[in-house]
Amino acid sequence: MKAYLRIDSYEDIMRLNDVARSCDYDMYIESGAVRVNPKSVMGIFSIGTKKVVLLTTRDNDRAAFIEKFGSFINEG
Repeated sequence: MKAYLRIDSYEDIMRLNDVARSCDYDMYIESGAVRVNPKSVMGIFSIGTKKVVLLTTRDNDRAAFIEKFGSFINEG
């Protein structure tokens, strides 16, 4: 699955990290040339806030993906 996510605040970083750590599959987020594992809070902090990032996961369950990451999805 792939989706663009919006990270606006420190709280978003912490929530995204919590959600990512609850998943048992591999994933990464990209912002420009930076690619990090969202299960690493320091990795997400290296990207920063007020950003739209691309999340790529190795899971294809769309309903579960939306349930977990839906609040972060950037609609446009």
